[in-house]
Amino acid sequence: MTILISIIISSLLDIILTVSHEDEIYVNKDLDTYTIMIKGSNDVIIILEFNNSVTREKVRLVFEKHGEYIYGKYFYTDEKTIEYYTSGFIKDLNVSIESYKDKNIIMCTESGLYIKIYHKIIYLPILQWYIKNGCVMIFAE
Repeated sequence: MTILISIIISSLLDIILTVSHEDEIYVNKDLDTYTIMIKGSNDVIIILEFNNSVTREKVRLVFEKHGEYIYGKYFYTDEKTIEYYTSGFIKDLNVSIESYKDKNIIMCTESGLYIKIYHKIIYLPILQWYIKNGCVMIFAE
């Protein structure tokens, strides 16, 4: 039993180290703008969380990086904030965000923004960051 556990732990460490070495993330701060460059072929999940300045409710945007592109996946918030964003014109914000495909995400905040980047396969955090009164530019390469 001990040998089996050791083999499993060893295999998991090999996977973690392999995934870690294939992806590179660079963070640069210039005045009030953070630039995050995600290089590598592994798929990662990008989560942006903030509180809406009008409704004060939490908003979570989820993106996935595949290769050289970032794709929108999910939009999470409460009904009041959905109504604020859509004003009745957009029926489903998840359909709207799913149409997002680009090599970057640019977002600015005065009230605060949490940035979380995870490996998609083993869901290990690569980067967790908080900014206030500034902008973030996330690029996929």
